[in-house]
Amino acid sequence: MTPAAVHATKYAGEFLSIGVGPRALGMGGAFVAVADDVTSGYWNPAGLAFLSRRAAMVMHSEQLAGLAYDYAAYAHPLPPGRRQAGVGVSVIRLGVDDIPLTRLPDPSQPIDAPLGNGQRNRPFVERYVSDAEYAVLLSFASRVTPRLAFGGNLKIIRKSVGVAGALGAGLDASLLVRPARGLSFGAQVMNLTTTVLAWDTGRKEYLNPLLKTGFAYEREVARLHGRVVVAADADVRFEGRHKTDAQSLGQASVSTHLGIEYVLQNTVALRVGSEATGVTAGAGVRVPAVAVRRHRIVPGVEYAFVSHNAFGTIHRIAAFVEF
Repeated sequence: MTPAAVHATKYAGEFLSIGVGPRALGMGGAFVAVADDVTSGYWNPAGLAFLSRRAAMVMHSEQLAGLAYDYAAYAHPLPPGRRQAGVGVSVIRLGVDDIPLTRLPDPSQPIDAPLGNGQRNRPFVERYVSDAEYAVLLSFASRVTPRLAFGGNLKIIRKSVGVAGALGAGLDASLLVRPARGLSFGAQVMNLTTTVLAWDTGRKEYLNPLLKTGFAYEREVARLHGRVVVAADADVRFEGRHKTDAQSLGQASVSTHLGIEYVLQNTVALRVGSEATGVTAGAGVRVPAVAVRRHRIVPGVEYAFVSHNAFGTIHRIAAFVEF
């Protein structure tokens, strides 16, 4: 392999930094220490060890005209044993479909030149392709004490750009500790072993490690008839992102996330947040539980508004169910 065929690209896995779940996104992406729902597989897989019910979610949004961002996840607590544990699977897709590929009837002739068959040498659509990026996260978590859990992901990434494709795999590792009632700390190292994307053209890209840390505090507020969650995260990268992150020193840079959530009687939620790219807000509604074949099912809808400095206003909407 020649050096020219190997490229360390700081934005190779940027679609994995967008974030998932309107709840977390409405809180500015400050969710590493919260991680108490089906999106834990992405934000902090160790949180799966604290779930008590199965859950599923689907989310869709449009980044830009024609650029779709989709997410689906399932979380499953394992039967009680010596230690409480949980597993999950998450699928993320960012892509543009129906991109036309054109060609000339006779590439040796100028555009619009007359051809022998009476036609002119004008481009025509030969076929349509997609530009898409996929990630599948296979998550596992286990409690080592009632207040401490460890987790991890096996991450599989697939990219396709027209006629070229890439495949890669990597590992994430995380922990979540709840030292006191309402207080939690979390950390996750994404791309722990440096995820490698191998293109079928011979090119290689590397997804460098990303350290995500955070804390959260939750408190019941009787006067408000609900509870309040305050969270803050810091993402540490080692890619020299001096222009996009809040603070930098050498190759290291830090971006921060802040979020607040208010939940009224465990039914209606309101959220606001802030991150380096702009402000966020959101809301959620949990429908009263319904019984289906002796199973207690709780459906709900989540929404997030993200104001992005570069992309403008982005809306995220998702449906979830706990059962």
